[in-house]
Amino acid sequence: MYAAIRRGKANPGSLNELARRIQDGMVPTLRNLPGFVAYTFVNLGNDEGTGISVFETQEAAAESNRLATDWARQNLADISPGPPEMSEGEVLIHVAK
Repeated sequence: MYAAIRRGKANPGSLNELARRIQDGMVPTLRNLPGFVAYTFVNLGNDEGTGISVFETQEAAAESNRLATDWARQNLADISPGPPEMSEGEVLIHVAK
């Protein structure tokens, strides 16, 4: 498995709106990518958040970051001061209930 990780900042007080837009707009796109396993968005405080997408293949994880870059540019520019930092890598430990 591979994870695509995106960390970004929202304008003050806008993180919940950013999360709502991601839930309504980006998550459906991620779910349709081949090998989709899971998506989690974490509130880090100070108007920062991290999205973690997990996929079966490295190619799908990389594609999710490419799609997220374009989607964020088109849908979050008014509530985020800049593009998210992105990375991806192999999942070495994954535990689920």
